[in-house]
Amino acid sequence: MLYDEIIASWHEKKIRTAADIALEMNGNGASFIYHSAKIENDSITYHDTREIFDHGGVTSYTGDVRSLFEIQNSVAAYYRMLDAFEKREPMSEALICEFQGLLTQGTYDPLRYQKGERPGTYKQHDYVTGTISHLPHIIASSLVNFVRDMDTSDELMKNLAAGGFKDITRIASSSPTMWQHICLKNKENISQILDAYIHLLRHARDMIEQEDEQGIYDMFDTSRNYRNSIPVSSAGPIKKAYEVYCDIIDETGGIAAIATILASNSLNLKNIGIIHNREFEEGVLRIEFYDETSSKKAAEILQKFRYIVYER
Repeated sequence: MLYDEIIASWHEKKIRTAADIALEMNGNGASFIYHSAKIENDSITYHDTREIFDHGGVTSYTGDVRSLFEIQNSVAAYYRMLDAFEKREPMSEALICEFQGLLTQGTYDPLRYQKGERPGTYKQHDYVTGTISHLPHIIASSLVNFVRDMDTSDELMKNLAAGGFKDITRIASSSPTMWQHICLKNKENISQILDAYIHLLRHARDMIEQEDEQGIYDMFDTSRNYRNSIPVSSAGPIKKAYEVYCDIIDETGGIAAIATILASNSLNLKNIGIIHNREFEEGVLRIEFYDETSSKKAAEILQKFRYIVYER
C-alpha cells in the first residue's frame, strides 16, 4: 500500500478518541511499538516488547539493559501519544522534544552530554546547519535539475527563468565536491530533515488538490511573516547582497554617467553590469555595493537624478 493510500485509509476511519485508536489497532499496539523500537535497536524482540506492554515487566530476561530501557521508553511514548491525541494537543516542537526525552531515558549517549546536548533537545549544531544550510542546497540543486529535465527542446524554461528563480537557486552553483562531503558527513540528520520536508510538500500538494483556500493562504502568510522576521545581519555563511537595479537608456556612456554620479558621492561599487531576464525584459543595470548603507544612499541619489530604481 502506498503512503497516500495509507493516509487516506486512516482518514476514512474517522478516529476521535484514544479508544478508537486502540480499537483500530486491533490489539496490535505491541507490534506497533516493537517495529518502531526495532528500527533503532535490532536486539529488541517482540516477546520482550509484548511482556512489557501487557505486564509492565519481563521474566527470565537475558538481553542487555539498554534494550530493556528502550522497550519501556517506547511503551511510555506510545501511551503518551494516545494521551496527546485524546487531549487534542497539536503536533509541536515541544511535544516532539517530549517524545524524544521519553525515548532516551536511561539510554542517552554520554558523549552527547559532553557536547552540551540533553534528552528532549535537538542535536543542535548538526540539526540546525542541516536545516538552514544543507537542506536549502539540496532543494536548490534538485530544483535546477528538475527544470533541466522538464525543459523544452529549445530550453524555453532556462531562457525565461526570472530573477526569483535565480535567487532561490543561486547556491546550486556551489562546489559539488564540497557538498558531496557535507551530505555524507551529516547524512543521518539530513535524511530525517528531508523526510520532514517531503511530508510538508505532500501536505502542500494535498491542500491544493482539496482546494483548501485557508490552508493555502496560511502557508504563504506564515512563511512570509517568518521570512520577514529573519534579521538582515544574520551570521550565516551566505552573505546578503546589497544591490539596486536601475533602468538605463541603451546608449553610449549610459553606465559611465551613473558610475560618475555615484563616485562623486563617495560611493564605492562592488560590481556593475546590465542583466536581461523575464523580470527586466528591456535590460536593467545591476549595481552591487559593499554594505546596506551605501546601497540605500545610491538609490536615493539616483532617484534624485530621475532614474527609475528597483531595490532588492
